Amino acid sequence: MSSLRIFVPAAEGSRIQWARLDEDNRITSQGSELQLVASDNDGDVELILAAERVLLIPATISAEQRARLSDDNLPWLAEPFLAQEVERVHIVKGDPVDHGRLPLCAVEHAWLAGIIARLAEKQIKPTRIVPEILLSNWTEGHWIVVLKSGGGFVRTGLLQGFLLDQAGEGMPPTVLMLALKKGASPEEIQVYCEDGVSPPNCKRWAVLLDVPVHLRGIWNWTEPIPEDSLDLARGAYSPPGRGRNLLRRLKPTLWLAAGIVALNIAALLVITGLGVMEKSRLNVEIEAQLRSAFPQTTVILDPMLQMHQNVDRLSRNAGMTTRSDFLPLLATVSATLGKEISGRIETLRYESGTLVLELSAPDAAWQAKLKADVAAAGLLAKWENLPASGNLARIRLSISS
Repeated sequence: MSSLRIFVPAAEGSRIQWARLDEDNRITSQGSELQLVASDNDGDVELILAAERVLLIPATISAEQRARLSDDNLPWLAEPFLAQEVERVHIVKGDPVDHGRLPLCAVEHAWLAGIIARLAEKQIKPTRIVPEILLSNWTEGHWIVVLKSGGGFVRTGLLQGFLLDQAGEGMPPTVLMLALKKGASPEEIQVYCEDGVSPPNCKRWAVLLDVPVHLRGIWNWTEPIPEDSLDLARGAYSPPGRGRNLLRRLKPTLWLAAGIVALNIAALLVITGLGVMEKSRLNVEIEAQLRSAFPQTTVILDPMLQMHQNVDRLSRNAGMTTRSDFLPLLATVSATLGKEISGRIETLRYESGTLVLELSAPDAAWQAKLKADVAAAGLLAKWENLPASGNLARIRLSISS
C-alpha cells in the first residue's frame, strides 16, 4: 500500500515537503506544500517532525511509580526537563527500560497543532507522527550522527538523543565531544549528512573522539520508518477513528463517570473556599517534613525548593538522573537556546551541575534576546564579559537548573 510522507522543517513558517511512496518505499512523486493535495492516497499519512522541534527526555521512575504510571503522570515526570509549562507540551512515553529509566518525547502543542491545522485545510489527516531523530536505524552500541546546515542531531539509544551545535572547521561538534567524555563511549559512530552539507574528515574525528567514525551517506527523511520509532499521534493528535469503537463500548461507563465528575466539581467548590487556610497549613506541614527528613537543615527560607534540592542530592548519590545532571541539563539548554547559540559556541564544559559556555556575541540585540530566552525558560544564569575576538564580543554563560 502506498503512503504519503510529509516532513516539517524546524523554522517557523517554513514550507513543508512531501513525497508519495509505493509499497516498496520508492518515491513516486514529491514536492513542496503548494503542490500538496490529498487525492490519490489510499494509505498512511506519515508526519515527520524536524529533530530541532522534539525533545527526548531521559526520565527516571521508581518501581512504585511504575506501578501507578499513567498518561496523567507524564507531565510531572517531564517537567524538570522542560523550558516551558507542561500544559503547553504534548508528551508521549516509550516503554520503560532497565535501571528505572522511562523515555519520554515532548513537542510544543501550539506548533504541532498549527501544522495539523495547515494539513486539515487540504483535507489531510496524519495517521502517524514520528520525530526525525528516531528515523535513523539505530542498533545497540552505535551512535547515529546526522549533520545538517547549522547543526544536526545524534541518536544514542532506542529513544535517546540530543541536538548538536555546528561543527567547526575539521572538528566534531563540541556537544558531541563533551557527551563522549561524560558518558559511555559507543563502539562506532555512523555519520550521515544532509544534502548539501560537506562530509566530515572521519579519520580526524575518530582520533579526536577516540571512537571509530564511518560515513554512511546522505540523510533522507523518506527512508523506511524503523519499527522501534515512537508514534506521537496520541491523545489530541490520534488519527480519526482510532478510538471510535472503544468509545462505543465505554458509553455506559462514561455516563457513570460524568456523574462522578459532577459530584467532584461540587466538592471542589467547597474545598476551594478553604484554600487559604489549607495553604498555610501545608506550608507548616512541608517545613515539618523537611526538618524530619533532613534534620541537618538549620535555616529554612523556601521549604519546597530546599526539599527538591535535598531529594536531587539523594537521587544523585543513588545513581539516578536529576535535572541538573549533564545530559538532562544539556537537553534543556539545547531545546531552549539551540537556535540562538548554534555556531557560536567556542568552548563548553560541565562543572557540578552547571553548564559553562563561552560564546561569540554578534551584537547587543542578540545578547538581549538570549537573556530573555534564558529568563523565560526559568534557568539560573551567570553572565560574564570576555576579551573580544576581533570585531566580535565574547561572553561566558554559566547555566544551572
